[in-house]
Amino acid sequence: MNREYILNYINRFNYKSNKYINFYLPGYYEEEIYGSEQTIKINAKKYYFSDEMFV
Repeated sequence: MNREYILNYINRFNYKSNKYINFYLPGYYEEEIYGSEQTIKINAKKYYFSDEMFV
């Protein structure tokens, strides 16, 4: 439940926090080499999830 909430509002949190908070989302990376279909988009930048890198 918390995961979905954060991911649904991540753009808003990022906007409201401005430069004061740098969000770290474990397992999400900018590199597409992980070939994951689980992605999130923040400020027009795509991040890909990797189970292996998360662990």
